[in-house]
Amino acid sequence: MMKIKILAAFIFLGFGGTLLAQSQLKLDLSQSDVQITGTSTIHDWEIDCEKFSGFVTGNISKNENEIEKATFEVIVESMKSGNSSMDDEVYEALDEESYPKINYQYIKTKEISGSNGNYTALVQGKLTISGVTKLITLKISIKVTDEGVLVEGGTQFNMTTFEITPPSAFFGTINSGDLVKINFKLMYK
Repeated sequence: MMKIKILAAFIFLGFGGTLLAQSQLKLDLSQSDVQITGTSTIHDWEIDCEKFSGFVTGNISKNENEIEKATFEVIVESMKSGNSSMDDEVYEALDEESYPKINYQYIKTKEISGSNGNYTALVQGKLTISGVTKLITLKISIKVTDEGVLVEGGTQFNMTTFEITPPSAFFGTINSGDLVKINFKLMYK
């Protein structure tokens, strides 16, 4: 009888562990950060994204990392530089009224290495900005802890790749450079 109870407990814990590992993790905004940086004819600039959301579904644990689905969205109007005139130029360049969100959808993991909850991966996905979708590959680090899953990384691209005319101000005397960099620290729980 004792062996049956131990076996039942083992099976229950095994299934319980699978159910916990096979789950959907949501973004914790209080521990996440997304920044966009670039240059202009006068100075470098930085924009903080204040409203974003996302989730990851799959088997994610210290011993296994199998992503099934992941999405990430930024609300364009939440992008703030600390200069309202510049923010307005950015919203106009991104055609915020027609395309209020920037969206990333995970497709596949191309490479992954690491162990014990610390991984480095190359992931491929679709990035949609202003109605234009491009395939991009991100190099990310993944740290699985008891608190959640921390994903850090970044990418860079030319705005014109997404058919965006780099913003300008003061009748074209101040122009943004074409290249932008996105850096992110995302905590999923």
